[in-house]
Amino acid sequence: MKKINEIFNSISDKGYYILYDRECPTDVRLGIDSKGRKSLRIESKFKPVKVQSTKKIEVNHFELTKTKAVTFSLTEESSQEIFYLLCEDLIKLCYLDEKTIYENVISRYKKWIEIFSNQTNNLLSENEIIGLLGELIFLDEYLLTNYEQENAIASWAGVEKTHKDFSIDNTWFEIKTTTSKTKNIKISSIEQLESDHDGYLIAFTLEKMSPEYEGITINKVFKNLISKLNENSKIEFIKKITQAGFFYDAYYNDYVYSLIGKSKFLVNEKFPKLSRKNLSKSIVSASYELNVETIKEFEVNL
Repeated sequence: MKKINEIFNSISDKGYYILYDRECPTDVRLGIDSKGRKSLRIESKFKPVKVQSTKKIEVNHFELTKTKAVTFSLTEESSQEIFYLLCEDLIKLCYLDEKTIYENVISRYKKWIEIFSNQTNNLLSENEIIGLLGELIFLDEYLLTNYEQENAIASWAGVEKTHKDFSIDNTWFEIKTTTSKTKNIKISSIEQLESDHDGYLIAFTLEKMSPEYEGITINKVFKNLISKLNENSKIEFIKKITQAGFFYDAYYNDYVYSLIGKSKFLVNEKFPKLSRKNLSKSIVSASYELNVETIKEFEVNL
């Protein structure tokens, strides 16, 4: 597809729209609306339905000479990266059956409403960036390689505050990401490594680099994942990552890392961990740290 951001950046006049693709069976245009906002306009023959706007996206219908138009306008510039993804997603639908384009576009937009509703102006702390970055790296490098996309995304439960970051088939994965300054792995609850099934503890080590270094950023990993996912998986992924508090923001470009270590440990009955069945009922909660050097015997290939 044509690059949405480049098209928007080429337009400066209010009320001016550019035809996206002459080969598209539907008239799709990108431009700046009368209020100076980035806007997607789709023209077709349809019967308009009432569509909910959000704080980030305003939806309007217009009566044209021979057709009707629906526009999706970005009301907050801070959400432009997600808006570009929305535009790409809706534009793809415009290459399908022309008779059902409007219904398909509105149906898909309704799935995006939750995403924009979840966005806040709060930015992740560095510890939150590091933790989420490890989960995204694992999702990208391991799960999407070994499982179907839909199953891989569905297995990501860390953002839903369950005890395991990923659960799929009869196994699970707990992701721990530390910096080069830390040699121990912190386990934040008794339940985090406890299970009736064997699972895996995945340990990533990052080294923080200068903003000028061509390393890993959460923005880069996010965009790379988006480029690999099909439409349904993409929406589910964005829902989950927004629930985790992440939205693409230039702020994160200054948090650059180098991945200097990764290990995978089999967590079975012999693995050193706290377990409810071995603890007094008086112990309600506990956290502890594992020394990586002392669990090498449980290391397996990643």
